[in-house]
Amino acid sequence: MARLLKSEDCKPARFNKCLDFERALTALVELYKGLQDLTKSKTRDKWLAYTATLIIALLNGARIREALRAIKLFYETGETHMILRAEKKGSLRRIIIPGFINRKDLTHVYKTLIEKGEERARKNIEMWFSRNMGATPHTLRYSFIEYLSKKLDVERIAEVVGLKEARTITRYYLRQREEERGELE
Repeated sequence: MARLLKSEDCKPARFNKCLDFERALTALVELYKGLQDLTKSKTRDKWLAYTATLIIALLNGARIREALRAIKLFYETGETHMILRAEKKGSLRRIIIPGFINRKDLTHVYKTLIEKGEERARKNIEMWFSRNMGATPHTLRYSFIEYLSKKLDVERIAEVVGLKEARTITRYYLRQREEERGELE
């Protein structure tokens, strides 16, 4: 599955692992929907929860902790649009839970957050994604930013992903693309 997610025209760099946003989204949604059709089991519930968390992270350019906090709030309130503090530097950001993800499917993540803590849930999701997709979940954030960079200016991207400084987008996320175009010296 990991090969399906890679962008064909990208050279991996330190921050960018060439995860194609649209391919990653399609693959994760297909996996999520396929898991919904399986007979309920502990493994199925865990994978369903991990996949849902990764979809939320990808669609919002969120970090895994931010996605987990959004899931917790969604599970408790049913709200699908929320404003949360970003993990770093505390800027506000909007998180949207896609309509096909429901509260029932997130029971496992919610219970993990309550019983074992957010940090353990984050680590489990990161290990699962790394093992199965060959990249870290933070790669989803870079993929989202790269995707937005084709449609929005840097200031708007920074606002969407909860960064206070727009220059961070260029410095860390879009530098390789600009170097390849010869825009940076």
